[in-house]
Amino acid sequence: MDRRGFFQRLGAVVAAGTVSQRGEAEQRLDPPAAPRLLSLDELRYARMVIGDWGWRFMLGVARVRGPVLITGEPGTGRTLAARLFHEMSFEEDASLLIVDCSRLVDIRRTCSSATRGTFVLENVTSLNLSEQTQVVEAMWHKSLPGCRVVCTASTSLRDLAEAGLFSEELYYRMNLLPPLELDALRERPKAILPLAEHMATREAAVQNKVAPHITPQAADVLRRHRWPGNVRELERVMARAVGRAQHNPIRASDVILESRSA
Repeated sequence: MDRRGFFQRLGAVVAAGTVSQRGEAEQRLDPPAAPRLLSLDELRYARMVIGDWGWRFMLGVARVRGPVLITGEPGTGRTLAARLFHEMSFEEDASLLIVDCSRLVDIRRTCSSATRGTFVLENVTSLNLSEQTQVVEAMWHKSLPGCRVVCTASTSLRDLAEAGLFSEELYYRMNLLPPLELDALRERPKAILPLAEHMATREAAVQNKVAPHITPQAADVLRRHRWPGNVRELERVMARAVGRAQHNPIRASDVILESRSA
């Protein structure tokens, strides 16, 4: 099975079935022959991070070559979502260029280095108005041939545009398709424990340990926390918990939170 066929079948399962049905179907699918940026396990994890609605949204617009805007609080998985858009583009030889706008020196030169594939501008609100104009020129004046532009932001571009702090032209061009809005982890309480269990299993493999069980007391601590750092904070907490647990179950005392819940 080629890469296109794999994602078409996987997408059909996700759109029509439950999570468990999707998992069973994935086991029946042969891995794509072409190399991928994300492994099958990473794809499962990415789906957990962005949630059911986000996954279905991405499947719906993945093959539309328009620009995409991804918004969400820091730590909600915006970069991972951008990688998924590229992964689902079905272009086996396409390039992926991810640029953090908060660290850019020359936006015009950066745009000129992009080739066919996906061009991701992280933290696009870090660009000043002049740099935003240069992005518009590069995107729609043939400086980025064959590139799909994906922008990520942690704040509302509409509010910034209305306040004159963000280019209206870039804002409207980035909204040709509906934006993908990633929910904060505190707004997805049912996702916390499955994510924590998956993270514990992955981290245990890195530390060459058996995947530890999360005790009910530890699970309660995880569920009650507000997670201001979202999925990224949960990843760090679970990495430490696996280390502290050694070869024992993860107890409440192993869950060292980084911040207090409000």
